[in-house]
Amino acid sequence: MNYTTKNWLRSIVNLYGVITVIRPRFRSASHACIFMIIFNIPFAPLRHGEWSVVVSNDGHPEFKSRLDALRFAISAALRVQQQGNDALITIEGVDGQWRMFDPQAKGVM
Repeated sequence: MNYTTKNWLRSIVNLYGVITVIRPRFRSASHACIFMIIFNIPFAPLRHGEWSVVVSNDGHPEFKSRLDALRFAISAALRVQQQGNDALITIEGVDGQWRMFDPQAKGVM
């Protein structure tokens, strides 16, 4: 205990009486939080020639082609992964099924 802690404890004892237990300080987490960022690319454009990528933490940027939207999702997912977080890309197929991919655009089962 340092000098200021001893003075603080002494004043508490004078006010309330004898201290029976001193609780340890709250410990902060020793590891950082990991977030999962999801990039959704629908099959059809929102409007003629405008594809959007719905990002779970950042809204939906729009692109002129589906390929540009896919390029954005892959590069952004790689950046998220390099920052230590998890990323998932989901792409809607012509059949209406959503398929999942990792940041390297490899299918996730």
